[in-house]
Amino acid sequence: MLFLFFVKPCIPFIQKLKCNKTCGLKPDSTCVKLFAMNKMMFPARTIDEELPWFKGEKAVLFPVESAFLQNRHKLEGFSRIYFGPEFCWRRLPSVNTVDEIAVFCRRNDFNFTFVTPFLPENGIAAVDKILEHFDRKKYYPEILVSDWGMLQYIPEKYGNRFPLVAGRLLAKQKTGPRIELIKEANPNAYISARKNHLDIPELLNFLKSAGVIRLELDLLLQGIDLQLSEDCSLPLSFYYPYAYVSTTRRCPIMEAIGCACEDSAFEMQSKDMPVKLFSKGNTVFLKHEKIGSDYIHPEFDRVVYEPDIP
Repeated sequence: MLFLFFVKPCIPFIQKLKCNKTCGLKPDSTCVKLFAMNKMMFPARTIDEELPWFKGEKAVLFPVESAFLQNRHKLEGFSRIYFGPEFCWRRLPSVNTVDEIAVFCRRNDFNFTFVTPFLPENGIAAVDKILEHFDRKKYYPEILVSDWGMLQYIPEKYGNRFPLVAGRLLAKQKTGPRIELIKEANPNAYISARKNHLDIPELLNFLKSAGVIRLELDLLLQGIDLQLSEDCSLPLSFYYPYAYVSTTRRCPIMEAIGCACEDSAFEMQSKDMPVKLFSKGNTVFLKHEKIGSDYIHPEFDRVVYEPDIP
């Protein structure tokens, strides 16, 4: 509902490419600004300068080929490349594109993780073509899964040949920024919102039986509370600096001007929201401006760095 509340007033704005004065919102209640994203650019600071205290594995996420091509010479400090669209099956790459990036990783000593989104039925075939290609080449990188159906499909067809990563979409975290509004009014609910279902032993054992070797989470404004038992815990990754707030199959940008989310995004700010939100395609994100070592759970041993809105 958060996604629809913010994006619905923006559709005429997208079409006109200027401020929408007829959306019916009260002055200063919600401000929406379109900004160009013609290039995914790394911030001026390196990953080691951004997170000097983090000593685990450092990965970088490129959702599309153009982002990778623009920044493949700026990979100092990273040992792993994540490639693929996490939130939209319409952005799935071709087999040749994925193969070229996988070859680049092998030749340049980068580990590789192929990222897949939640999928409709016709999206499964597109992902499967890529997995079949890897299988023919006897090359088995990590596959990040964001869909419960694929979590079942891959082991059934390929056994345990592909190491699977349970993506952040499967974690069911309470990512909405409005949780900050109840911090003082209802502190018990605020603390409870730090939890997610990945510390349920039965679920963790199910994930491990499906071939999952790693869990991934977003950083939350309210912090994260994990109670992992030693007998069923898995390695953990966190994303930085963007955390997803809400996503949907419906894409308002595609409905208004076609599939053009690589070229633009929306910055959204409201007096009722404690932070700015960013809308790209079918997904809304928030951005963590700065985090310290005390904010990160000690179980995290990998960061997935997002140079720009994914």
